[in-house]
Amino acid sequence: RMGTDVGRFLISSGVKPVILDHDASNVSLLRKLGFEVYYGDATRLDLLESAGAGEAELLIITIGDLDRAKRLVELVSTHYPHLKVLVNAQDREAAFELFDVGAERVHRETFGSAVAMGQEALRELGVDPYEAHRLGRIFNKKDHDMMPHLYQLRNEEESYISMYQSHHEHLEQLMTIDSGEQLAALDKAWNAKNPEH
Repeated sequence: RMGTDVGRFLISSGVKPVILDHDASNVSLLRKLGFEVYYGDATRLDLLESAGAGEAELLIITIGDLDRAKRLVELVSTHYPHLKVLVNAQDREAAFELFDVGAERVHRETFGSAVAMGQEALRELGVDPYEAHRLGRIFNKKDHDMMPHLYQLRNEEESYISMYQSHHEHLEQLMTIDSGEQLAALDKAWNAKNPEH
């Protein structure tokens, strides 16, 4: 599901991805849509090699099966350590399991959609569109900042809950700032640190 949309986005942006898929009907459709597609299990080293992993710069893993995604992360880190890897996870717990096998850039599958829907909800409730966008950016950044801390405490329930609550309280404070000067400083700091956002 996610891989096709990411592929469409990249192609539209001038990047031509190579896709590996183990669903024959999906491969047929993707080829008709103009994608370069290899059929088979992406966790097979020979398929990765045939698809050009040795020369690639980046691997995006959008496998829905967590165990297979973890195997692929481990395989790539062993055989293609030069590859940058982006991987999707269904939820926070899946992200933590991917961190356990060495994944560094993990995107939760529904998080972006949840933030986008929240922003649209705010606009529908009369919030200024820029303000809704700004609040989405703050929420996204704070969640990103919180993940490593929660990961470290994932096996200590009381500390995990305390850390989550503390981050959430801080997030609420940030999202209700109404001073124009503070908003401008926050936006400037965000853009300086994350120029792609």
